[in-house]
Amino acid sequence: MRDRNCARCKWRSTSEPVDMTDGCLCACHVDGAVSPPCDIEGGCGTTHLQELSPDAQAALHAIEQGHPLCILCYRSLAEAERQTCERCIAEAQTHLSGVRMLYDELPLHLRMLSSNGLSGSRDGRPLPGGDALALLGPGSEGLSEDGKTSKDGDPVSVAFELFWWEQDWRDAREEPHNDNSPRSTARIVREAAGYLERHTRWAATSHFGFDQYARDMRALHVRLEVATFRVRPPTMVNTACFYCRGQLVRRITDAGMEAEDAVCRSCGQTYDRTQLAMARAQEYLDASMWADADGNQWATSTSLAARLGRSENTLKRWRHDGLVRVHIVDTVTFFHVGDAEAQDATRPRRNRAS
Repeated sequence: MRDRNCARCKWRSTSEPVDMTDGCLCACHVDGAVSPPCDIEGGCGTTHLQELSPDAQAALHAIEQGHPLCILCYRSLAEAERQTCERCIAEAQTHLSGVRMLYDELPLHLRMLSSNGLSGSRDGRPLPGGDALALLGPGSEGLSEDGKTSKDGDPVSVAFELFWWEQDWRDAREEPHNDNSPRSTARIVREAAGYLERHTRWAATSHFGFDQYARDMRALHVRLEVATFRVRPPTMVNTACFYCRGQLVRRITDAGMEAEDAVCRSCGQTYDRTQLAMARAQEYLDASMWADADGNQWATSTSLAARLGRSENTLKRWRHDGLVRVHIVDTVTFFHVGDAEAQDATRPRRNRAS
């Protein structure tokens, strides 16, 4: 319990202590429903904090008023909680337990793949079981990485990740490291997971990097779920991101269904149905028009006809009469845009009777 004095909404509690999860309705509090008015005298007709996300509002309020928030979910901490709320501690423990359980299942999935005759690939495609093999492997610090041997999104080694956090926590607790005697990766995982499990609550309340640890365990748990076929992988969308040209995917919901919205893996931009249709239209336009080294523009008959408001038969007739130049690329015929625009400007259009 602790008293609070919110200067932004003038809400005070000095007569009796209140729980930190209680609060006023102003938007400077977590889950607030009402944004405070503009500070300018007379107001300016807008509520500026509406432009901030709830997490940003909570973080701003925590700085201004000294209200402690959970380092993971940014909710107000109870009086007995330090740095991390109980819900996030339980979630981190659950993910660690899941990592330990799913790791033990990985060899089974390797045997299933090899029994189907999928033991390798000679055409450069990813090897079946590649994720499982990487997750089962010993891993490394990547000191000799040259930027070509791996890429973002590649699976990590479970043993290396857990062992790294064990050593980090031992350093923070000023405890000696394990001896360097040879151990199997399975034993490394078992012993590191046991150490992390025993000291999770200490790290949640005392270690400055617990938020990153919790995120690493969540990501590792998701990767293992995919490798053990517990969740469907995201569905690729045959359209590039409108902003960065990255790969668009449809994520799988908690119910195992494909989400309607698409998201870019590179920049995180989200597309609803309308935005996805616009991205597809732009991709079509990009593929149907191009410019040569001299600056001449070329377009397919379909896109050019839509641009000029003429029929494709008209464009083909102009081509037959030698009035419009064409260029064929991989069996696709492109019309010279400048020639077609010149003909369009000088030739009348036929008006059909209604």
